[in-house]
Amino acid sequence: MDYELFGTSQPNKKRLRAEDDPFSEWNGGDDETYGSHVPLFNFNDTLMNLSLTESGNIKRTIDEEFEMESSSLSSSFFPEPQTKAEEWFGQPPPTQPSHNTMTPMTPMIPMTPMTSMTPMISMTPMTPMTPMTPMTPGTPMTPGTPMTPIAPQNQAQNQNQNHQNETTVLTPIAPLQFQPKKAEVSSFLSLTHQQFVAQKEEFEKLKWFQQDLLSKPITNSGVLPQLETWQNTLLQQLQSMYLQLEGLVINKCLDAGEIYRLGILKNEILLEIKHLEVYVIELCCFVRPETTKSVPASLFISKQPFPKAVRQNKEIENVLTVRLLTASQGQSIWPCGPVTASVVTPGAPPSTKKALSVLNNTKPLSANIADFNSLKFPVGSRKRAIQLQFKLEVQVGTTKSVIESNLSQPFIVQTNENQYTESEGILLLLEIFGDANETTWAKFTNTLQKHYLAATKQDKQAPKRPLCNQDFVYIYNVKFSPNTIPSPNTIINRTQVNNFWDWFGPSLYKIRYQRHLCSMWNNGLICGFIGKSETERVLENASPGAFIVRFSEQRAGQLAIAYIPLNASLDLLSEATQQTGRIRHYLMQPDDVHAAKKTLPDFLRRSQNLSLLVQVIDDSNRGKVYQQCPKDEMLNGYYSKKAPELCTFGYDGQLS
Repeated sequence: MDYELFGTSQPNKKRLRAEDDPFSEWNGGDDETYGSHVPLFNFNDTLMNLSLTESGNIKRTIDEEFEMESSSLSSSFFPEPQTKAEEWFGQPPPTQPSHNTMTPMTPMIPMTPMTSMTPMISMTPMTPMTPMTPMTPGTPMTPGTPMTPIAPQNQAQNQNQNHQNETTVLTPIAPLQFQPKKAEVSSFLSLTHQQFVAQKEEFEKLKWFQQDLLSKPITNSGVLPQLETWQNTLLQQLQSMYLQLEGLVINKCLDAGEIYRLGILKNEILLEIKHLEVYVIELCCFVRPETTKSVPASLFISKQPFPKAVRQNKEIENVLTVRLLTASQGQSIWPCGPVTASVVTPGAPPSTKKALSVLNNTKPLSANIADFNSLKFPVGSRKRAIQLQFKLEVQVGTTKSVIESNLSQPFIVQTNENQYTESEGILLLLEIFGDANETTWAKFTNTLQKHYLAATKQDKQAPKRPLCNQDFVYIYNVKFSPNTIPSPNTIINRTQVNNFWDWFGPSLYKIRYQRHLCSMWNNGLICGFIGKSETERVLENASPGAFIVRFSEQRAGQLAIAYIPLNASLDLLSEATQQTGRIRHYLMQPDDVHAAKKTLPDFLRRSQNLSLLVQVIDDSNRGKVYQQCPKDEMLNGYYSKKAPELCTFGYDGQLS
């Protein structure tokens, strides 16, 4: 498959001081050329070796499932387009008459009088119409005085005025190459879910069989080995299914919807595995009671808001659910108290300072479920990842025992929001690499997508603005390897991801915590991750006054504005000016936007030279679509109530 890379280096422009003109020409070093498309790879790519199973078995299974799924798919048919006239009337549009000479009109034929209708109401015959007099062919028009052409300046002003109150889709010069994502992964997830439903039905049969078998004296000793074989076979099938989904995360770049579906499916499969293990323990206790000391019960965290950074002394935003799993003789297991949560710090020495604890950490069981919705941590974890574990004391017969849950996903308790960037970076690297030093590009993108959606407060099932393939290629070209397109199995290391987060983390922090930015970002009012050369291609066909807000590639977390001054009409520019272009760049300064009193929408409102905001929309069929919209119409809901002040600090109110 061939890919075309777009983008050219821009000539160095004269640097103006910010105090002279905040919207001065700025060269921030963002002139690199970037790729523009993530390739869509077939599902025959080699799976990464997994330590828990043989990768060959996983790959053969996935290939077999896709062959079955692909055989049922049929190609789509697209009819050839019609003209509007053919679409409405089923015939080609009429031929336009010539305007050189006037053709005489044919006289109308007199209408025959209508006879009266019987036996209904009689109608009076109509009087025939007098035929119209034929028109004499017209005389060719005498050439008149040529019209004085409109001055280019007035013409440009009229054109600019027409564009200030309308939304227009922009067509970039050399548009980005894009292909719609194929449905291979989605089809595979659907097929895997169908198989999982069948396995759940098989597990239900096993539950009833084991309950009936152990509730009465066993007369046939050969039944127990058969039941044990049945359990092991079902357990291996569920584990294999789980590992196949892990293989997708490592070897396939998934979109946000697929990541959500895969996460839900993995959690459901893991719940069934843990529950089946309890039935295995129960059978072992029945067959070999003298050697089995485990209790046929377990706690399982079925829902949790982690991994994420949480605030000290603030309740977690989402509920955490713990379930009690019992076997066929579960009625003989009695809870002796509530479920209790405690903090676990893996691999960390005991602290001599305040011990890490959790408040509101006890919940009683209701229908074998405990929901924790008010967990609170009074002490920060000092930028160290910690986990939760839940315990419950139960009584089995005359014996009391304590059962434990699996560990939660890691999280960090931050004392203030300034620790957010570093805390999220620690959690991101921990989930991507674990104890390893290398991973695949697919594992990186899939993990980053989850953390990004959480940071921007979007619905994980149906996000408004997830990171798309073009975003990931831009990220790879800027912070990993320029002018190349990564494959899902491209290997990256911990150092590269650290360098990436040093640039990406501050941008994510600004989106999350700066007033109005999260809403503006999710609605596409900040284009964000777009290169300087690509920005200029988008603005090439835009109207004067159009501007794009994006993140700088060299200054982490700083916003830059690319804009076309209102007086920058190509009709008015000299040949030398046209060669350097009419697009200017401004790197926003820290004092341009500050806290809640100086917001980005108010800064843009005060800038008279910025009138058309370029909005980006992610289209699943076309990729990124850019459209210029009236600034005040898009930002009116974000403006403060006070009247705007013109930008007069160090320059004229009319930006040039």
